[in-house]
Amino acid sequence: MPGVSSVQITFHEDRDPGRHPMPPGGFRVAIVNAASLAAGVAAREVLARVMLAGGDPAAPPA
Repeated sequence: MPGVSSVQITFHEDRDPGRHPMPPGGFRVAIVNAASLAAGVAAREVLARVMLAGGDPAAPPA
């Protein structure tokens, strides 16, 4: 994604997806490093779509 240098998020291949929140029952945190606020917000929208709705990260925003 243009303007985004990295996204950091916890993930463990050997854990059930429902056990990824830290702590269990809590929430996931992603750190988005971006060159501009607009790029960071766009990345956050993609992450939200994928994580909350199970969408395709390559799909255009709805």
